[in-house]
Amino acid sequence: PVGPRVRLATAKKADGSFAVDAVSTDGGGIPRNVLLPAGLALVDLGGLSLQELVAKISYQPARLLGLANKGSLTAGRDADITIVDRLQRSAFATIIGGQVCYMGGKVLGRGGRIITTAAGADYVRSQGLEPLVVDLADSSLLQKAQKR
Repeated sequence: PVGPRVRLATAKKADGSFAVDAVSTDGGGIPRNVLLPAGLALVDLGGLSLQELVAKISYQPARLLGLANKGSLTAGRDADITIVDRLQRSAFATIIGGQVCYMGGKVLGRGGRIITTAAGADYVRSQGLEPLVVDLADSSLLQKAQKR
């Protein structure tokens, strides 16, 4: 039901931080097609600011996965960019690694990377894919679990 989903996506603690750090999907289909329109609807309704939406669907998930080099448009960082059509509540274009891989409803890129730990990197390579190796020590998810 929509009510609990909205409440979970927008709930804040007394200190102003979100009760739920990030929002995601089960990865079925094309998740961006779910997260972006639903998230922008929350922005349009005043449940989230645009900056909070970006944090919940991009920056925070990167931190949870230990992708420490993501989330900033600064020299030396690995930033993927999605250009959003606010009126349509959809992605217009996506740039990954400096390459346009999606534009105007068409996938233009090829390949991809699999996020894994060092323990899985050789297997990912053996399958003809490129591993993006993360250190779980950098994962905010692991850090939160260790605090408990």
